[in-house]
Amino acid sequence: MAAGAHLTSTVNPLNKPSIFEVIAEEGLMHSLQPALKHASQVLAQRNPSRYGWLYAYGDEIFAAFQCILENHYLKNYGASFAENFYGLKRVPLADLESNHLPLTNRLRSLFCLVFIPYLKRKCDDLYESLKERPHSEGLLGMLCRAFLGVYPILHSTYEASMFGFLLAYVLGRNRVHSPLLRLAGVALCHLSLEDMNAMAPSVGKPLRDLRLSQSLWVLGKRALSATALALSSTLSMSIFFLQFLEWWYASDHGAKSLTALPAPPPPTMNKQPKGLPKLTAICPLCHKIRCNDTVLAVSGYVFCYPCILQYVRTHHRCPVTFYPANLDHLVKLFMPNT
Repeated sequence: MAAGAHLTSTVNPLNKPSIFEVIAEEGLMHSLQPALKHASQVLAQRNPSRYGWLYAYGDEIFAAFQCILENHYLKNYGASFAENFYGLKRVPLADLESNHLPLTNRLRSLFCLVFIPYLKRKCDDLYESLKERPHSEGLLGMLCRAFLGVYPILHSTYEASMFGFLLAYVLGRNRVHSPLLRLAGVALCHLSLEDMNAMAPSVGKPLRDLRLSQSLWVLGKRALSATALALSSTLSMSIFFLQFLEWWYASDHGAKSLTALPAPPPPTMNKQPKGLPKLTAICPLCHKIRCNDTVLAVSGYVFCYPCILQYVRTHHRCPVTFYPANLDHLVKLFMPNT
């Protein structure tokens, strides 16, 4: 079992989690899915032929992984992975004193933990995709326009119900903080000492007292349990690392990249150019009537071609503004005859 991250010596009389605990456990899995999606996107960009399918079917892969993970925790610990991580468990609303999660509530919980969030993500993606594309006049176009009109209402209703349940939970008017818990028919409460003792691995008979087939069976079960424990611990540490990264990039520390080079100083410029001729037909360098007019693209000043060619070749800058320049910035002008 993942270690309870919140456990203290005091628990409220109703064995009811605080608002901070329920928000923390809900945010745990919400932060994992975007992180895995970003990782699959990076892999797909680096090697599309090998890892492109990871990004294309990222939602389905995460839903399958979450289904296996949540089913394991609901079956063995009576809670989701995030709830067990924070030392919480699910109990039937019909019997809040029960220490066992019935099969019906477990299946309904799995449906609410995996399928509904998956369906919500797919609908969000579909809505964003349909908003940006034109629609035909046929049946498919009519269905798309109907979805674009109805889905914002459904989305607002969903979010309003989530907020309403959370507000009622804070005010003590509701035992559950989410309509998904109500749909699953369960409530959250803290793990008791008896629960934690019951979840601790029990010591069986020594292997030397068992037959060969029984010994192999016990060794297989212990290997699977050790693997599951290792995966749970790895996932727990990954969650902590992801939350640390979220805090880092949300704070001022993430504003500057650790690998970014310092910005070079701005180029010096002549803020008060001197010696500019009053007549626009005069070259600023030779102070004669311009011939073979050429503009320096970095500053916009016009010179004689031989004058500016020699100056830029020698000084690599504009003679008026001191902006850095090279020969590629010289643009010849073909003036109409006047």
